[in-house]
Amino acid sequence: MAENLSNAVSNLRKIITDILGSTDALTKSSGKLPAVSAQMATSAEEMNTQSDSVVGTTEQMSDNINVMDSAAEEMSVNIRDVTSSAEQMSQNMNAVATAIEEMSSLIKEVARSTQKGSHIADTAYQAADSLDMDEFERIRLSDFPGQLRSVIAASDNSAV
Repeated sequence: MAENLSNAVSNLRKIITDILGSTDALTKSSGKLPAVSAQMATSAEEMNTQSDSVVGTTEQMSDNINVMDSAAEEMSVNIRDVTSSAEQMSQNMNAVATAIEEMSSLIKEVARSTQKGSHIADTAYQAADSLDMDEFERIRLSDFPGQLRSVIAASDNSAV
């Protein structure tokens, strides 16, 4: 029985020694815990600061995107206005070109009529000259092209 008691005491000593060793290791480890905890707290603060920075940058990016969207919309409206103005200007230019063509045609017609009237007057004057008309009749016939032009101009004005 003494041997059993001696074995039990020996086992108990070994267990106590192991517990003391574990206690020392636990004490040393718990001494490191405040440093590890402080490091973790510092890291958490840094992450929080970085997170705030990311939030601020994200908000700024969102604001910039909104400004760009607004500018793009305004530019789109301006482009539509410019396109509409260009189309209107093109229509106006076409109308002016058509009016110029019509005026040119009328001017050519008036020139042909005037030339024809002048030729008729010259022929009449020459005929009168060959008929031995007096001076008064010749003067009246020499003014015939001017009178003819007045008649043509009056008829053109009334046609318009």
